[in-house]
Amino acid sequence: MAFESTAKIQLVDGPTEASKTIIINDEDHTLGNALRFMMMRESQTSFCGYSMPHPSETRVQMRVQTRGEPAVEVTGRALGKLATAADTIRERFTAAVAAKAAAEGSSSSSA
Repeated sequence: MAFESTAKIQLVDGPTEASKTIIINDEDHTLGNALRFMMMRESQTSFCGYSMPHPSETRVQMRVQTRGEPAVEVTGRALGKLATAADTIRERFTAAVAAKAAAEGSSSSSA
């Protein structure tokens, strides 16, 4: 298989629509492990694993097997949930930093 494509995502057909290998270029374990975790939380996922072909390559190869639903649809749903989780973490972090700054600001002005 040649990897000349610079597309962010490449799909490698499996024997059925429920079985795919999804190649995500310019990514590493950070996305691979988080997406694998979210995929395994999907009830339609029967198997999901990923690998990095070589340490010098920034490419995640994710193998997905579902219980009949197209693997691309299940993966899209998991990516959406992962994005929502990341947004929630960012919002809570930003709020905590602002609260800490406000608390430090009010304690230093009363001193």
